[in-house]
Amino acid sequence: MRTSSVGGPVMTVRVTFLVVWALLAGAGTLLAQATGKLEGRIRDQAGAPIPSAQVRIEGTAFGAVADSRGYYFINNVPAGTVDVTGQFVGYKPVRTTGLRISAGQTITLDFTLEQQAVDIGEIEVTAAVNALVPRDAVTTKQTINGDYTEKLPVDRITN
Repeated sequence: MRTSSVGGPVMTVRVTFLVVWALLAGAGTLLAQATGKLEGRIRDQAGAPIPSAQVRIEGTAFGAVADSRGYYFINNVPAGTVDVTGQFVGYKPVRTTGLRISAGQTITLDFTLEQQAVDIGEIEVTAAVNALVPRDAVTTKQTINGDYTEKLPVDRITN
């Protein structure tokens, strides 16, 4: 029986390939677990759901709108501490600070919003002074005033 000296390097390459593949597969799994989920319900003081209420995570682009049952959820929230605001027109916004999002976990945060009168402020109406197109000037024409003629580089208007 004859032994080959090529088997050693080939085996080393195979083992190295398997180790690198295992590390890359494990890194992908760890990366997938770097986020969590935030869910909950938004209700008024009587306990009725508030459809279309908004929930957003301060300082990020993450947000959600509640469904007809007042339920909302936000996926892929980065793990860590966040501030969350729940709001809807006609209700006072509620802010929760220091909420800890754990990687791979679902955190439940319910909001109870209090009704508030909407203050729209003063409304000022301004009417147009001149008509956009005067009724008697619907054709193209040129109008030259005295300021224009004074700035021309000539002495007489006939020039």
